Amino acid sequence: MSKRITLCNNCVARDFHTLLTFRGNEGYDFLGDSFDVVVCKRCGLCFLHPRPAASAYAAYYSGGLGSRKKRNNTLSKESILDKKRYQEWYADWVVRHWGLPKTASVLEVGCGMGAFLYFLKERGYENVSGVEMGEEAAQKAQDVFGVPITVGDFFSQAYSPGSYDAVVGIALIEHMLDPRAAIKRMGEALKPGGVLYLNTPDLYGMTFRKQFFKFVHTYYFTSVTLSSLLEQEGFEVERMLSVPLLKRHSNIFFPENCIPGEIHIIAKKTGIKKTFKKEKHQDIVRLCSSTKIKELPYLAANKLFLNKYAGPLRTLRARFRDAYKKNPKSEMKEFFETI
Repeated sequence: MSKRITLCNNCVARDFHTLLTFRGNEGYDFLGDSFDVVVCKRCGLCFLHPRPAASAYAAYYSGGLGSRKKRNNTLSKESILDKKRYQEWYADWVVRHWGLPKTASVLEVGCGMGAFLYFLKERGYENVSGVEMGEEAAQKAQDVFGVPITVGDFFSQAYSPGSYDAVVGIALIEHMLDPRAAIKRMGEALKPGGVLYLNTPDLYGMTFRKQFFKFVHTYYFTSVTLSSLLEQEGFEVERMLSVPLLKRHSNIFFPENCIPGEIHIIAKKTGIKKTFKKEKHQDIVRLCSSTKIKELPYLAANKLFLNKYAGPLRTLRARFRDAYKKNPKSEMKEFFETI
């Protein structure tokens, strides 16, 4: 059973149009099914519509669907850290900018096998914990990294208001069925003045790699739409970073040489809820209303992405041309070390 969305999660408008259609590439129950990504005509927020029922997602994330392979038991600590090394770069960036003492209490939502929490512990943050729907991943986090993990849905946890100094969501918000409700719930778990760190693929960058359009990604954000949601739920964005990433430096203007750009946001809980501002969204609305985008979504959006990031891309290429090694993500680490 599919669920139709009647209101935009960002601006509560009801008028959408189809941005692109793709076939299910993940999940045995959905393989081959067609999915539409629609865009709100008022604010430019993109999302899956209609989408599978909430029960299907719950089954997938808890390991009930065959596509979520149970292979965590075979992974060593070293292999987990190697696979999640990019999260160490995230941790370095966050620690530099969120301004929290080492005694801060940190909760990661959707923590997986706990690599990010481990990297925080390495940097002196001992009071860390997580919540994870996958029982196997949660057990692995506790066994390998000694991180306390609660198994279950974040929304069902009985956190006391103001329990944490920081809440973290890495590659999380794009999976939520109701991002606004998720941000609100995170805000409730935070102390006044607490910090929320979110990381999500950038819609501009995702157009480079069409396999990122999948049924588990229910929302597709830009820095504008995500910061708008945060401001409406009582957060003030303190630090925001859009990162263009490359697989290799030769022929960088070909989409197959790129991996998705990311949005990193550090926001402080102020409790002051701002109203939706339509004028901030007009650029993305114009982009997603383009007939070129509808007819040639990847090609047209690639061109816009390259225009937006032309300067940073040239800088990246010049900086890492000589130092580039075999690791296709080596330039990502150095990018995070310089910002």
